[in-house]
Amino acid sequence: MWASGKRSDATSKDDLNDLQWWRINIIDMINNLRPNSVSGKVMEVGAGQGIASAYLTSFDSVESVYALDYSEEACKLIIKTVSYFDKAIPSKLNTVHGSFDDIKDSDFNLIVAFGAIHNSPDFSVTFKSLYEKLAPNGRLIVSDMSLSYIATTIDEEWAINRIVPGSIDKYGEELRFRDTNDYFRSIY
Repeated sequence: MWASGKRSDATSKDDLNDLQWWRINIIDMINNLRPNSVSGKVMEVGAGQGIASAYLTSFDSVESVYALDYSEEACKLIIKTVSYFDKAIPSKLNTVHGSFDDIKDSDFNLIVAFGAIHNSPDFSVTFKSLYEKLAPNGRLIVSDMSLSYIATTIDEEWAINRIVPGSIDKYGEELRFRDTNDYFRSIY
């Protein structure tokens, strides 16, 4: 559950695989660089399984965590994930089904997005929406994947139009990354 199959028995951040551990490590790095910046009302955008959301609930300084995802299935998984994490506090968690371009709540002290923003079809809309939801002096932390800075628009189109490996088994049809809202862009 925690580690997407690599370590299904993981119950703490030390047991997670690299793809999951990276989210937790970014949260720790934020808190080490700016002590007490992981506090108050927090949102994880594109929460997926909710690993970062579960970890965020374990901070004494965090009052509430909103785990946002566009997938109803992911929202259900988030609740399970919090129950697996040793120090998580489920009562702090709120799951939100929706888009990061249409967040209803506001005044977040911290918004984190790990591997989610690349799904945005329009960065200007998404970043405007996220910044509008921050409290005064709130922080937005984005850690995401991108193509190399030397990637061209042709490379971007190729990446977006590739067939998702295993899509027939998983979804019953051959899907392209574009069909799943996975957009890939150059870091530049």
